[in-house]
Amino acid sequence: MKRTFLTLCLATIFLTACEKNANEAKSDAGSSAVSNTTQTSNKSKETPKAAIKFETEIYDFGTVDEGKKVVYAYKFKNEGKNPLVIESAKPSCGCTVPTFPKDPIAPGGTGEIVAEFDSQGRPGEANKTITITANTEPTTTVLTLKGTVKAKNPQTEDLSKIKGPLKNQ
Repeated sequence: MKRTFLTLCLATIFLTACEKNANEAKSDAGSSAVSNTTQTSNKSKETPKAAIKFETEIYDFGTVDEGKKVVYAYKFKNEGKNPLVIESAKPSCGCTVPTFPKDPIAPGGTGEIVAEFDSQGRPGEANKTITITANTEPTTTVLTLKGTVKAKNPQTEDLSKIKGPLKNQ
């Protein structure tokens, strides 16, 4: 019984920590979307500006079974007059891994940022973000990957909704 209780506590802490990071990133993304301005770094001020235009900044993957990996390519075009240099792509959680082009994208050129989300151990609603930093104005762009992960084990599906003490069945 102690082992089961300890396992449930650890699972709850793990899931809460990942969701907290996602919610903080979502909050940051929401505030930057409302103001549509961000601070620019000194490095970005020195380099010529490019203009990045994504086909879509939000991808809803629908519902997937826990354990499946979701892979999506965010396609973009450099609509500026200068080469586009992507400095970084930072995910809101370790369960999401972005891959981005390291070489400059010429004006009029296209590219893609591939996001891979691992749903293992993350049942429920998923809302993951990737913050792109580039020589653009504003310097950051937030991409969102969202959907629902269907739990493998129905007993863990609604752990976040349990109120009161946990009981052994």
